[in-house]
Amino acid sequence: MPIALSAAGDAVRIMTVHGSKGLEFPVVFFAAAESRFNTADLRGVPVDRDLGVALPLLREGGAEDGPLREPMGSAIRRRNLEEEMRILYVALTRGNRSSWWWLRRTGKRCLQRLNPLGVP
Repeated sequence: MPIALSAAGDAVRIMTVHGSKGLEFPVVFFAAAESRFNTADLRGVPVDRDLGVALPLLREGGAEDGPLREPMGSAIRRRNLEEEMRILYVALTRGNRSSWWWLRRTGKRCLQRLNPLGVP
C-alpha cells in the first residue's frame, strides 16, 4: 500500500541507495555504513555472462578448481567492486547540506557527520 507524502515536502523518506539515484535531500542518514562489500557471487560455482560457467574438475579422490575459476573469479570480483563503488558514490552525493553515517567502530555504534560543504 503506497504511503502519501506531504505536499509541503516536510516528510522523512526512508529508501534504499538504489531508490535515491537522481534525487537530492538537504540531510541524509546512511545506516550500516560499516558493511562490507558484497562478495556472495564469489562463492560456489562462478557464472559469468561472457566467460560461461567454471565447473570444477572431477578427479579421483575429489573435485578441484578448473582453469576458468581464477579468471572468472577476478572478473566477477571486479564487476562487483565497480557496482559497490557506484552505490557508495550515490550514497555520498545524495545530501546537499549534510550527510550522517551510522557505523560500528570497535564494537560500538557511532554517528559520524560528513559535511564537505562546511554547512552548519
